[in-house]
Amino acid sequence: MSTSKTDPIRDFRTRPTLTIGEVADLLTVSKSTAYRWAREGVLPVIHLGSKSVRVRTVDLLALLDEH
Repeated sequence: MSTSKTDPIRDFRTRPTLTIGEVADLLTVSKSTAYRWAREGVLPVIHLGSKSVRVRTVDLLALLDEH
């Protein structure tokens, strides 16, 4: 039997935005670290209301390409 591995980044490429929790999982950091990076401007976020924050998938991919 062959086990196929899925590429989590490839799976998310079709989605326009990601939650901070999803970004944290992809980057293998805690949610608190991802939120801190968002506050510090490391993660480019968009605010969808007063409590909803998202990361555009294209922005995350661009950030990953830079590093």
